[in-house]
Amino acid sequence: ACPCTTSSSSRQRACASSSWAGRTCKRVRAAATTRPRRSGSRALLARNPAHEGVSLVFAAATPWSRENHALFPAHVRARAAELLRLGQLLVREARFAGEEVALLDVWPLVMAHALSRSMSPS
Repeated sequence: ACPCTTSSSSRQRACASSSWAGRTCKRVRAAATTRPRRSGSRALLARNPAHEGVSLVFAAATPWSRENHALFPAHVRARAAELLRLGQLLVREARFAGEEVALLDVWPLVMAHALSRSMSPS
């Protein structure tokens, strides 16, 4: 056990006076007071938000959304524009009267399923 964890102040001073023991005790105290670490690349991003490249890779790997629209190829972005226009046309149809807001709320989810990076240009 680390001598600085006891209540004796002379032991704490002795531990701090030794460079190796002082560094070790600081690490032990810091580890005891921090949250458990996450594992994986997302943990790296959470610990250091300066890794913009990592966040860009994560954004590019997610399904289509308004936020990552610019990360898709041009032909997929064009298809997204077509689907947005289709959604607006559907909202105006009489069969969706009274359900316009619900349709507009769910439409981005429909688009996320309909769009993928692997779509062939047509």
